[in-house]
Amino acid sequence: TYNGDFYRIYVTNYTQNTSGEIIGADIKYQTPFYGKDEALKPSDTSLSVSSDGGQAAVVFENNSIIPFTVKTDMGWVRAMKSSTLDYSVLTNAIIFYIDPATTTESETATVTATTYYDKSTTITITRLGVAPMLSIPDDAANKEIDANATEYRLPITTNLDFNNLTVKSSADWATVELVDGSSRTAAIANSIRWIGNEPATHSRANTATVRTYYALVKVAANVNSAERNASITVSSKDGKLSAKHSLSQKGATLSVTSNGKEVNDGDIIDIQDTETSLNIKVESSVDGITISSDKSWAEVTTDDEKSYTIKVAGNQTPDDRSAKISIKAKNSDLAMSFTLKQAGGTLSIKDLDGSTTYYVDRDTHTYNYVIEGSLPYSVKSNADWCSIYQSGKNLAVTVS
Repeated sequence: TYNGDFYRIYVTNYTQNTSGEIIGADIKYQTPFYGKDEALKPSDTSLSVSSDGGQAAVVFENNSIIPFTVKTDMGWVRAMKSSTLDYSVLTNAIIFYIDPATTTESETATVTATTYYDKSTTITITRLGVAPMLSIPDDAANKEIDANATEYRLPITTNLDFNNLTVKSSADWATVELVDGSSRTAAIANSIRWIGNEPATHSRANTATVRTYYALVKVAANVNSAERNASITVSSKDGKLSAKHSLSQKGATLSVTSNGKEVNDGDIIDIQDTETSLNIKVESSVDGITISSDKSWAEVTTDDEKSYTIKVAGNQTPDDRSAKISIKAKNSDLAMSFTLKQAGGTLSIKDLDGSTTYYVDRDTHTYNYVIEGSLPYSVKSNADWCSIYQSGKNLAVTVS
């Protein structure tokens, strides 16, 4: 549309003249049409420009066109909606015109692109002063990551030549290399085909000095429980300028549940005296988890790489007993243990308290009982007129 808003229109009815020609239509429309409710994903979120200023651009990497508005907080940056597509209204990029610097200090502008669902995305543009400088943006100076292996780009703001830079890491588990992304940035700028509703021209793109340098940091997985720290230092080769980035990686994680309930290191789980089983689920950021028991009556079997079953035999002694269950990770200090405490064995006859006396007449009588508990037992009668029949835990006593 003429003002940049999107409309969605469909016809509900056509109007015809007496000759059957369509001369009008009834329509319904939706305005404004906002597109998908998701944040914009720019190709770069931090750009560095020399003191000469110039032209730069970012392209949004969303899978569909999302209408947006754009504004900048500094007058020396002019930001315009633009497009890399066949039609100017399909805005999927922003082009920036940056005026030359007039001071020796570097300056930073924030360009904010906001969707019609009020989701904002910011791009920072640093215009370098005339003096040599090297820095890492404040919002990238510190980084905290989880224990998993990863890699990320650390933006570098400088007006030094790429060949005059060096980078090092304080830890062997965090390797780093310098990357010159300037050609990529220039290619993105040259991919712009529309600026507003006008065809794009790239006369300034050839003279712009946009430096897009970054350090590619590759971090190995932390297989141990302790947090670890490293620093990444970017320097000029003469050593006069440097900037430091601090990296903190969390320790490896291990969590255990038993029959759906969380289990912590050192916990004691009380279990009954009879035969039973416990389902154990282990979640960890490292591989090679093993689980073992120090008692044969608590046998651990593996269901899959995260699930285990502990088969507990009935306690055939009257005393309580304990088994230690240990969980460890291979090639790691990650470990925990908990204790199974099994109650002493019991023996009883269901519904009898042990002191019941029956008085019967001369007729034949049969009484049925169920034996309960985990202790071994034998059943006998001290009279031949009182016979016993036993089947498992079921007991029949016949008085002749």
